[in-house]
Amino acid sequence: MPTSFAHVHLPAHTIDSVRTIVSLPLLHPTAFQQGILKEHSMTGCLLFGPPGTGKTLVVRALAKEAGCRMLAISPSDVMDMVSDFITTSLGIPRGSH
Repeated sequence: MPTSFAHVHLPAHTIDSVRTIVSLPLLHPTAFQQGILKEHSMTGCLLFGPPGTGKTLVVRALAKEAGCRMLAISPSDVMDMVSDFITTSLGIPRGSH
């Protein structure tokens, strides 16, 4: 599904804030390698809210604008990866935990 900020129904100042926080360091990395931008740069932002409020739509539009891929990962996916990592690291056979 092609998504752009034209599909996102948020106040303009909210879209500008999200773009500034996330997109600018990706689009202009050299500007964030020195000076005040390096010293006070943010590494991301947390979007929260109830289902259906457009969080994923905003992220898809950001990813498209910045030329990045978007990976949709659920918390259970993360827990499965952590569990697999721990059992592999400790040498515990699969299925015994």
